[in-house]
This record gives sequence, C-alpha cells and structure tokens, in this order.
Amino acid sequence: MPGVKGKTNNPNGRPKGVPNIISRKIREDIADFVAETFPEVIEIWRQIDDPAEKLRAWTNIAEFAVPRMARQEIALSDDDDSTTGIKVEIVRNAKND
Repeated sequence: MPGVKGKTNNPNGRPKGVPNIISRKIREDIADFVAETFPEVIEIWRQIDDPAEKLRAWTNIAEFAVPRMARQEIALSDDDDSTTGIKVEIVRNAKND
C-alpha cells in the first residue's frame, strides 16, 4: 500500500552527516576511478612544460588529498594589552640573492 503524499515512514529523516546510499556508492566509484587512472595523470603532468601550468595542475590535484585551509580571522580589541605589535622579518637565502 503506497504511503500518503508528503508523509514519510521516518519522520526524523536521515541523521545529519550520514550520506545516503547512492552518494556513498558514487563516492566509492569515483575513488576507484581516481586510483586506477592516477598513473596516467602523473604521466600527463610530467609532460607539461610550462612551469606555471604545471604548478596550477599540481595544486588542483593536491586539493583532493589535502583540502585548503580555512581562512582564519583574528579580532583584536583596543583594550587588549596583551598584543602590542607584530614583527615581520624577511630572511633571504644567500644562494638566491
């Protein structure tokens, strides 16, 4: 017997953060595909001659393994005496100067 339209057998729904079965299967299939084709990706990357393009490709690939860090904001108030200044020191490598 079909259910009533707009009514579910599970009124609480799927718990937050738990992927549905189809999403999990698709993620597994994509992970398998990436693992199988990664040697080809490395070979294509090695054939890139332009350093800027090679770096761009590398950073795009790296995001899959190492996610970007979230931007952090530091709020300082005028009445905070613990922070009096910031010192920035630039050190150069003598070989590259």
